[in-house]
Amino acid sequence: MRFITAIFILFALATARPATAFESSEDFARSGMGIRAVELVAAAHSRAARVGAPTQLSGAIPDMIATAAAQTVGSRWTPTLFRIAKIESGMRCAPGGNGGGLFQFTHGTRRLLGLGNPNSCSANISAAMRYASRCIAMGARSGAQLGACWNSGNPFTARRHLERAYRVAGL
Repeated sequence: MRFITAIFILFALATARPATAFESSEDFARSGMGIRAVELVAAAHSRAARVGAPTQLSGAIPDMIATAAAQTVGSRWTPTLFRIAKIESGMRCAPGGNGGGLFQFTHGTRRLLGLGNPNSCSANISAAMRYASRCIAMGARSGAQLGACWNSGNPFTARRHLERAYRVAGL
């Protein structure tokens, strides 16, 4: 442990920018005290912001999701469904690849939900509401449980078994 602490201190000293003779201590502190770790923290926060979708979005697809959620599962689940759509397809109806449209349903789940054309936004959203209803009926009571159910089929799956994107987004 002492060795790791010593390495950390040496790294901090090596990357620190010394204060110049003409720079006030207030300016030195405001500039981050010469430590590059501030840049790393900012990069981590921007990564989390890209992965976790904001709760308020504008556009046709978020409006369709919000309307369908309010009619079927309740508007309480709208932010979670936004995040899931952002993770799965980047809020695109036909993102390409092997997945199944906006919410990226697998072939078996598409058959289970009766989803004929996965690239149809309205059909995909209605299938997503059926799947969310199924997860809620299985016992999902929070956004994290709904995300776990979406990712694994079980709302009580341990977080360590979920895909990384779901863990980073807080689902």
